[in-house]
Amino acid sequence: MSSPRAPFYNVLLGAILMLLLVSCSPVASAPAQTSSPTPDYDALETRVAVQLVGTLTAKAPTATITPTRTETPLPPTATPTLLPTHTATATPTQAADAALLVFVREDEEQVANLVLRDLDRGSEEMLTHLTEPLTISDVGWSPDGQWITFVSAHNYIHSRNQERNVFFIRPDGTELRMVTGGYADAAKAPGPYVVVRGLVLEPVGDCIVGAQGVASPVLAEDSGAFELTGVPVSAEWARVVCQTDGLILQGDVALDLQVEATSPITIPLSATGQGWAQASASTQGNLVGTAYNWWLDEEDEQPHIDFFARVVELDNGRTSRLTLPEDSSILGVDWSPVTTDLLVGALTDEDGAGLYTWPEFDNPQPLVRMENTDDTILSTAYPVWSPQGDRIAFELRQWAWWGENRYRTLLMVWEVGSEGEPQVLVEPDWGEHASRPGWSADGDMLYYQFSTGDPGAEFWRKDNGDIYRVSLAEPTPAALTHDGRSYLPAARPAIKPVENGTPTPTETPVSETPAPTEEAEPAPAP
Repeated sequence: MSSPRAPFYNVLLGAILMLLLVSCSPVASAPAQTSSPTPDYDALETRVAVQLVGTLTAKAPTATITPTRTETPLPPTATPTLLPTHTATATPTQAADAALLVFVREDEEQVANLVLRDLDRGSEEMLTHLTEPLTISDVGWSPDGQWITFVSAHNYIHSRNQERNVFFIRPDGTELRMVTGGYADAAKAPGPYVVVRGLVLEPVGDCIVGAQGVASPVLAEDSGAFELTGVPVSAEWARVVCQTDGLILQGDVALDLQVEATSPITIPLSATGQGWAQASASTQGNLVGTAYNWWLDEEDEQPHIDFFARVVELDNGRTSRLTLPEDSSILGVDWSPVTTDLLVGALTDEDGAGLYTWPEFDNPQPLVRMENTDDTILSTAYPVWSPQGDRIAFELRQWAWWGENRYRTLLMVWEVGSEGEPQVLVEPDWGEHASRPGWSADGDMLYYQFSTGDPGAEFWRKDNGDIYRVSLAEPTPAALTHDGRSYLPAARPAIKPVENGTPTPTETPVSETPAPTEEAEPAPAP
């Protein structure tokens, strides 16, 4: 098998993480100064991919190198490490109806964890104790306020084919669980157990092999041979991730195990991957969110990334996609807190951007549109419903390509059903970004993250990322954090009964569809 070159792969997960986290429009050289610019979205996507980076951490039997901060982009390697320990410590001081804000804070080594702030008392507690760097890309709440949702690469080797999965956790730090990726808790996986032997085809570097419901993945031999013990007969899949010098290849196969005679398996590798970017829970406990596929075209050695909207029914594992308008891309979907079937998504195309809804999953309808001007290209991202379902907040990213080639992100609010233009709630200077909005429980205020700089610089590497809040009545922003390392704010909704409550996440494994083949067409960059 011919192996794609490492430098091209090194940018893939960076592009993915950028489109999840970066606070502005795509980077590109200024186009020719004409009155009607037509951006090359593929070129924009590739340029941004080169400038940004993501990391993944896989569990392996032995620990290896610990990532350290560097001024140059780190390769997106799946560094084998010991499984990070999550300490589930209840928070007895937390009032049942406390006003809570959860957000992500990274430490000096770029390790990201959830922090819970009691807005009434001003106190903070670390909710998770993960050890992987830069792994959390989205944070939210279930509509009844009983669960925190987040998207992370934590423990991704324990999912069938996902690099980033959706997690649920209680606001007291207990009951952390992965709800996508075909995950099965090893402590609850039913026996009997068997030994699975097999071969990784054409292995590259260090290859980690795991299977559904297996507590301890193993490191394959240089030849690709492996022996995986403690595999439940009920396991439905096995997975391998290989890495060397910044190159990562992955593969997974379906299992059909027998107690008495388990045949050896072979696992092929490819330069493809998939995962979640962002997710929103409905009042019925289902998920909708932005997901991605990536693949490497071995002919031109270029990375391709396709973002799409995915719906998952957690009680039975069924998945489906939302239909998008032709030649459009999506970055952010949110489920209404007041109905079980109303969605809003942020879509961008070559003519402009806007908010769309789906009366049916295959029938997108525009809610509000904003067209590009002669000198400014727009994109929208990360819409969120207000608690009452009467407003939608979102990011409006502006790229003023004429002359200075500047970028910024505005915080917008649109009154649902109105024919007027969306309201600009926070209008930062050029080079500044007010992004990832989240509503307060009463719907009178928005929380957001603030950062500065060009969109080609990862905001988590800067010393100016902080959480702000702004009132709709008096839109004067105020900083809540001053550490330069905080982002992705989400306030707990008001604790009130909803129909049947948000269901407890079930143990039903959710296995998403495989990544596309290399012949698939990439979506335009947001």
